[in-house]
Amino acid sequence: MYGLTLAGYPLVSALPVLFGMDSRVASVPFRGLVVVLSVAVIFFVSVKRSRGYTGIFLVPLCIFWLFYFIRLLSDTVLFPIPLRLSSVEYFLYSFGMCLIPMLGLMVFVDRQTLNRAFDISVTLAAIACGLALYVNLQPVLSGASSVAGSGRMASETLNSISLGHLGASLAILCGYYLYEKSKFLKRSNASFMLLMLLGLFTVGTAASRGPFLALILVVATFVLLRMRVRYLVRLLSFGAIILIVTSGVAQIIENKLGYSPITRVQSIVEISDDQSTSIRLQLFEDAWSQFLNNPLTGSALEELNSGFYPHNVVLESFMATGIVGGTTFCILVIMSLWSAFQLIYGNSVATWVALLYIQYLVAAMFSGSLYGSNIMWSMMGAVITMHYCARRLSQQEFSRATM
Repeated sequence: MYGLTLAGYPLVSALPVLFGMDSRVASVPFRGLVVVLSVAVIFFVSVKRSRGYTGIFLVPLCIFWLFYFIRLLSDTVLFPIPLRLSSVEYFLYSFGMCLIPMLGLMVFVDRQTLNRAFDISVTLAAIACGLALYVNLQPVLSGASSVAGSGRMASETLNSISLGHLGASLAILCGYYLYEKSKFLKRSNASFMLLMLLGLFTVGTAASRGPFLALILVVATFVLLRMRVRYLVRLLSFGAIILIVTSGVAQIIENKLGYSPITRVQSIVEISDDQSTSIRLQLFEDAWSQFLNNPLTGSALEELNSGFYPHNVVLESFMATGIVGGTTFCILVIMSLWSAFQLIYGNSVATWVALLYIQYLVAAMFSGSLYGSNIMWSMMGAVITMHYCARRLSQQEFSRATM
């Protein structure tokens, strides 16, 4: 489930392009598989009650999803309004992609299982990155197409933002392994270094600002929370190596392939007047205005002026569910972030899950939606559960049996 949540969709999204078939032929069975696995785990947990999360986090979680369900029901069935997607898709995405898989990962697992989840996640992410690069670079290298117009890699089934975040996840996982090898079974350092380069190369060719920013914030969070005096030289050395390697990869991508990672990174810190930034800011402003006009109940599933989601899940929570739903969603974010920080600071074996959660929370703040940010929801449930487990058990039990 960890591997499929992280890299499953990018992996199957390459199949329609490779074999010339409709994207739903690959995506629908994949979504069904994730739901079936999630329901199976939830059923197992309901039988073995000691294996599932039962903490206070469930209270705001239930309140938020109740209000969000009411909004879904109101805008699609009771008082339907024009929406970007079909009514069924909103329910399928919200519950089938987000809530049910999240509940499926809110289960206690032992350390061995978590390490297997790490291995599978790295493997699937690496295969997905390789397939995505093969699909997209082949026509460019053969001269059949050019990227001069957009400077960003994307396919008809996987946009540049998702591709960039996939690469960032692979780089984060491999970088974490190289820094904390003692927590895992021995693997080849060279292979993880090559896979980290593959991840960074994917981020560079996608040339999307969101993954760049998420990667920077994840690394900064790890450094700040793990900054011990005895680790300082190690952290600075590792960071310097990553910076040098990343700069070199970015130069090659921009100069030789025509993508624009350096230009996109510069636009993060510079005042940018490009069209995408202006549209994003307008979405933020309109979503907040619609909440202020309907503070108790919220206004609609989508931002009404554009007919699109606001690209920020906090703003969207207030816009769609009003003050109560928005506040409870903020509580969910605060509790889960605190749990993630504690896992990182405490040098937990689940640190890599916390790092992924921070990455996809950042993604949801700049380009995500409540019904489409499935990785954010899943990792949110996972970090809450792991921190809950760590707080209640001794370190010896935690290492041996429950994490």
